This record gives sequence, C-alpha cells and structure tokens, in this order.
Amino acid sequence: MALLLCLLAALASALLTPQPPIRIPKIPGSFDYMIVDAPRHRLLVAHTGSRALAILDLDDGAVKAQLFLSGAPHGVVVDGKRDAYLVGTSIVPQVVVISRESLQISGTIRMPGPVDAIALDTRRDVLYADEDNGQSIWLLDRRGRIVQTLATPQDSDKSDYDPAADRLYQNFTTINSTYVIDAATARVVARWSTLPATKPHGIALDAAAQRAYIAGTNGELVALDTRTGRVASTAAIARDVDQIAFDATRQRIYAASGDGYVSVVSVHAGDLTRLGDIGVPLGAHTLALDPATGAVWISYGTQRDDYVMKLTPP
Repeated sequence: MALLLCLLAALASALLTPQPPIRIPKIPGSFDYMIVDAPRHRLLVAHTGSRALAILDLDDGAVKAQLFLSGAPHGVVVDGKRDAYLVGTSIVPQVVVISRESLQISGTIRMPGPVDAIALDTRRDVLYADEDNGQSIWLLDRRGRIVQTLATPQDSDKSDYDPAADRLYQNFTTINSTYVIDAATARVVARWSTLPATKPHGIALDAAAQRAYIAGTNGELVALDTRTGRVASTAAIARDVDQIAFDATRQRIYAASGDGYVSVVSVHAGDLTRLGDIGVPLGAHTLALDPATGAVWISYGTQRDDYVMKLTPP
C-alpha cells in the first residue's frame, strides 16, 4: 500500500504540482469563469459570491485589481479591438466593460435577462451572450446594441469561437448537444450530439487537429471532429467537470471538477488518453491555462476565505 501511494504521488507530480494558494479578499463564496489575458500576463477570475472580477499578475500571483460589480459575474472575454474586458452578469442583467489599461469600469450594457457564458466573434467584434438558464443568445455589436436574438434550447453553457473556421460552438446541457453557428450569417448550421458526454459544460478547441473537446458532467470527455461532427475519441475524466483548457504545446487537456480533482488527458493526433487526476481543494470547478508557461490556475472558496492556486507542469 505504501508503495502504491508513493507511485500515485510520483505520477501526480509528473503531471502538475500545486503551488501555495493565493488569498482573494472579500466575501467567501463561489467562483465562476476564469480566463488568461496572455499579452498582459493577467489572470481574470469571476467571483459570483463577491460580485467582483479579480485580476491577478500571472508572474507573481499578486492581485492587481478587484472590481466590484452590481451583478454577479460569469463569462469573461478579452476584446482586443476595444482594449477591454467584457463580463456577463446575472442578478443585475448586464455586460460590464472594463478598460484593460486603467482596470476601471468604463461602461455597462443593460441586457434583457441574466447573462452566463459569452463568446466574441473577433472578426466582426460581435459578442454572443447566453441567457442564464434561458432560451436565447443575444448578439451585440461593438456599440453594445443587440442586433439579433437567437432562439435556442434551454440552458446554454460554455461556448467558444474558432476564428480559423469562423464558427462558434455552443454547448446545451438539456439536449446533450453542441450547436455550430456560422459567424458570417449568425445562423445555426449544425447540431452535434456530445454523447456519451451528458450535460456538456467545458469546451476547448484544437484548430490544428480539427477537434472540439467537450466535457460532460457524467465523467466523459469527447473529441468531436469539427469537419463531420462525429465523436472521434473519448476518455474518462472526473465527474462534475465545468471548465476545461487545452495546452497546444504539451498536447494536454485539463478538466476542473468541483469534486476535488483536475483530470489530465493526453492528446495525440486528436485522440484522447487519460493520464490521471490531481487532487485539489473541493469546489474548484473552473480553471485557466497560461499558454506561455503551461501553468494551470484554479479558484475555490472556503468558509473563511477564497483562493486561487497555480499548478505547474514539470
């Protein structure tokens, strides 16, 4: 038994090594989406419990800013043309615009309903904003005007835009499917089943291998061929995964489970092989990847404080 424990510890350290946690001030509560602003070397963490967006330095983990919003933040994107961060919020339905230069709120856009995931069509600077637990996706132009509303199944979840294919991929938990949206026409052109992955949440795109990696909360990860929509490969992962990330340099997928694990999956020519799970604090259901270093960042809350933690590759 002692030998087995040593082998498991050695395997875990070969995948990712957790670093000391970094405390995030304010109200203990749940976190949501995390993203990396690679050019600015920043980590952005949406904190729904505090109704705040925390911005940290990727190099030393220092909290550069903590912006308190009237709504509870969820999806976050970097808008390079506007040189801003866009944040979708619920409770107070809006999209908040934050200057990347000053790290101050520069504007708010009132929305017809609560906003969950958001994705940016970077060719046209059109924002796709999902209605939280609703049946709509709102399309906003760079002036913040809703120019189109897409009627959808209930409970859209994670989404991502592929600039090479000029397509947006949108998960729906209630129908175990991903919608493919042609960004040029803003029309749904395909519906792909994610089975055996059910209640699909996390999504990551691999343009080189023409794959969309999608995680179900039932502990299944699928690789969809973006040319055909067919399942090309599957791998078992931890259950209750929310957000995932793809490291194109190391050819690995990281999947964050709120049950206390980060699953690590190897990718070879678009096919998946599970390497193992890293034990992390409970509640860490979202993550973000620093493409420059390969470090994975998670966030989680306790009864006393809230934290982010960096996990470094070998």
